[in-house]
Amino acid sequence: MHSEPHARRFLFSALLTTLCLALALLAPSCSREKKPIRIGLAINLSGDGGPAAEHIRDGVRLGVELVNSRGGINGHPLELLVRDDRNDPEDILAVDQDLINRGVVVILGHSISQNTLVAYPLVTGQNVLLFTAYTATSQLSGRDDLFFRTSVDTTVYGRAMAGLFRRQGITRISALLDLDNASFSEDYLRQIAANYSGAIHRVSFHARQETDWNRIAALLLQADPQAVVMLANYRQTAIVAQKLRQAGCRIPFYATLWDQSPSLIHIGGRAVEGIRILTFIAPEYDNNQYRTFSRLLGRRYLRQPTAKSMRGYEMIQILARAMRSIPFPPTADAIRKQLLGDSFPTLLGGVRFSKDGDVERPLYVVTVKNGRFVTEQVLTPAGDPAPPLPPAADPGMAHDG
Repeated sequence: MHSEPHARRFLFSALLTTLCLALALLAPSCSREKKPIRIGLAINLSGDGGPAAEHIRDGVRLGVELVNSRGGINGHPLELLVRDDRNDPEDILAVDQDLINRGVVVILGHSISQNTLVAYPLVTGQNVLLFTAYTATSQLSGRDDLFFRTSVDTTVYGRAMAGLFRRQGITRISALLDLDNASFSEDYLRQIAANYSGAIHRVSFHARQETDWNRIAALLLQADPQAVVMLANYRQTAIVAQKLRQAGCRIPFYATLWDQSPSLIHIGGRAVEGIRILTFIAPEYDNNQYRTFSRLLGRRYLRQPTAKSMRGYEMIQILARAMRSIPFPPTADAIRKQLLGDSFPTLLGGVRFSKDGDVERPLYVVTVKNGRFVTEQVLTPAGDPAPPLPPAADPGMAHDG
C-alpha cells in the first residue's frame, strides 16, 4: 500500500544524488576557467578612414585570435572590445570612457595623431595604458607616462625627409597639409623645415570640409616646386596626384606612412606611380613570424598584409609577451615596467622602448612601381643610405603573438 510513495522517494533521492555528483564533477572544470583580460581598440571605422582602419582591426583581431589559440596569457584569454571613434573628439572621449568603464587595461588607439592627442589625458589620467602604432606627433615624445608607441615620431621623419631632399638636390618644395590632423601634418612640416634650407610653399585644407581639388593643385604649382610633399591621407593624396598629373606636372611626389595603403593605388592609379613614401614599414619581411601572419591573414580575412594590419598585429605580439611576464591581473603600471625592461622580437623586427615609451627603427623609402609597393632604399634616421641590415632575430612561429 505504501510501496508507491516509497518508490517515488527512492527515485527522487537517486536523482538528487546523481545531480549532486554531476555538479561535483563539473565544479573543477568551472574553477579552471580563467578570467579574461580585456583590451580595447578605438579607431576611426567611419567615413574616409574606414577602409584603412579595417586593416588595423583585422591585424589586431588576428593577433588576439592567435594568442588565445595558444593558451592566452598564462591561461587567461584576451578579450578584445572594438569601438569606432568616428574621427570626432566627442566620440573619441565617449568610446574611450566606455572601454575604461568596462575594465580594459590597455586601449590600442587611435588611428591618427590628432585623435590620440584628444584621448591621451583621459586614458592615461585614469591609469590605463594608451598604446598605438599610428601616432607620430612629437607632442607626445619624451614623456615618462602611460603612453607607448611602436611608430617613430615626426622629428625622425623630418630629419630623414630633409636628408632625401638634400641628396636629390631639391631646393624648392610645395607641401599639402590636412589641418584636420594638424598635430601630424604641421608637426611633420615643422621638422622638415628645421633640417632643410630650401624654400617651402605650403597649401592647406580641411579634410572634413568640401574642397576644390583643382584649386588646391593650382596652388601647389604656384611656387614652381621641384617636388610636392603630401601630408594628407591616401584618398586626398590620390586625388591631388591625379589633378597634378592632369595639369601636366611631372615632378616627383613624396608622401608619408599615412599614405601607405592599397587604397592609394586603387584610387590614384597611374598618377601615383613613382610616389616615394617615407616609412618604417617595409612592404614585406623575410621571417617566420611575417610568413605566419601573411598566411593566417589570407585564410581568415582574405587580405594581403598592409602597413596598417602588420602594425596592429605587432602591437598584440608585444603586449602578449609583456603580459605573460607579470602577475595576474595585469595593471597599466606593471605592463609599462615590462615594456621598458624587455626587448620584443616581432614580424617587423626587434623593438625596444626608450624610457619615454618611444622607439628607434630603420626607415624605408617605399615607392609605387607597376601598381605595387616596393622598397627603394633603406635609410638611417638622418635620411642617408643605410648599410645592409643584418637578418632580424627570428624566434620562429612558437613566439608569434
